[in-house]
Amino acid sequence: TLPKLGNGNTSHILRVTKLQCIEAPYKLSHLNYCHMVQLSNGTVGLNTSVDIPIVLNYFEVTAKVYYKYTTYRPFMIDWTIELCQADRIGKFNPSTALVMKIMEQSVPEFYYPCPHGCIEAPYEHTHLNYCQMVQLQNGTVGLNVSVTMPNVLNYVEITAKLFYKYTTYRPFMIDWNIEFCQTYRTGKFNPSGALVLKIVEETLPNYYYSCPHGLHICVLVSQYSMGRMMSRTVSLLLCCVLTQVFIAILSHGAKQLNKKIAIGNINRTVRVNKMLCINTPYKHTFLKHCEMEQFANGTVGLHISVHIPIVLNYVEVIAKSYYKYTTYQPFLIDWNMEYCQAARVGKFNPSHALVMKIIEETLPDFYYPCPHGNRTYTVFWLLPARLLPQSLPSGNYRLDIFYRDS
Repeated sequence: TLPKLGNGNTSHILRVTKLQCIEAPYKLSHLNYCHMVQLSNGTVGLNTSVDIPIVLNYFEVTAKVYYKYTTYRPFMIDWTIELCQADRIGKFNPSTALVMKIMEQSVPEFYYPCPHGCIEAPYEHTHLNYCQMVQLQNGTVGLNVSVTMPNVLNYVEITAKLFYKYTTYRPFMIDWNIEFCQTYRTGKFNPSGALVLKIVEETLPNYYYSCPHGLHICVLVSQYSMGRMMSRTVSLLLCCVLTQVFIAILSHGAKQLNKKIAIGNINRTVRVNKMLCINTPYKHTFLKHCEMEQFANGTVGLHISVHIPIVLNYVEVIAKSYYKYTTYQPFLIDWNMEYCQAARVGKFNPSHALVMKIIEETLPDFYYPCPHGNRTYTVFWLLPARLLPQSLPSGNYRLDIFYRDS
C-alpha cells in the first residue's frame, strides 16, 4: 500500500534565503546595482536598477522553479511568455495570467503595454532621470519623463517621424524637422512647423516659451493622442487624383500662424485654382486633350482623354503634395505604389489603401485588375469636397500625380 499523505493542515513557513541577479553583464542593458534587502519585519526584496537604452517591442519573461533533492532539479513550473504580445492581445492562458498577475502586483509601475525603454539613452549633454509609459484607468496613455539639462540651450531641433508596421516598421507620411528657437522667435511657420508647435503648446504648455531653454530639470507627463494628429493627416491623400492640382485654403476667422495658435472651429473655403497635365508629350501614350472646366456652381474638374496603345501589366502611381511657403516645398505626402500588384494581392498598407480608395470612388470605370491599356481612356474627373482635408493651415497647395509604366 501507498504511504498516507498529510491531511493538508500542516503549517508551512516560507523563507526567502537569497535574491540575486545572475549572468550579468547583459548585452543590451546596463545593470547599475542589484542587491537583496531585508526589512525589520522580515520582508525580503530585491533592489535593482537597470538602464535599457533601446526601445523594446519584444520582451520575453521566463519563470522556472527548481526543487533541491540532492541537487536543484526542475520542478513543476517552466513558463515562458512574450510580454508585449500577451499584453496587446489581452487574453491569457492560466500560466500567462499568473505571470501577468505577479508582475502587476510586484512591479506595478512597469506594468504597462510595450514599448519599454527609451530611445538612444544615455544622452550626451542631458541626464535622463526616468522615462516610463503610464496608462490611466480611462485608457489615456502618456510618457512620464524627467530629464536634467545642465546647459543653456539656444538651439533646439525637433524631429518627428511616423512609421507604420506592415511587416516591419516603415516610414509613413510624417518626416518633419524644425528648429524650435528660431521658429518660435520669428513666429512664421510652414504647415509642418505649425503642427509641431501646436503639439508642443497643447501637450507641454509649461515649456512652450521662447529660448533659452535648459539649465534646469524638465518633468514631463505627456498624454498627447496620436489619433488626434492622424485625423488631420490621413484624409490628406484624398484630394490627390489629378496630374497636378493647385489648391488654396482660406480661413474665415482668427489669424492662424500666431504664436498662440488658434483653437476651435474655423470656417474654410477650399478653392481649386488650376488643374493641368504636365511633362507632355508622353513616351508611350498620346494625350488627345486635357483641360480644366468650371461650372456655374463653382464645381471644377479636369477633362482628359488619353490613348494607350500598349498593354500595361505594370502601372506605377506616385503621389506628392507641396505647400507654398515662399516656393512650393514638399509637405506630408510622398507615396509610391505599383497598382497592378496592389490590385492583384488585395492587401494594402494605409497609403496604398487610400490611393486605391480614391481610384475606386473617382474613377470607377477604370478600377479593375491589370492588364490595362490598348484603349482610349476618357474621363471628366471632379475633386469632391468631401475628399478634402478638414484641418490644414491656410495657404496654397499643389498635388502632383504620376502614372508610369516603368
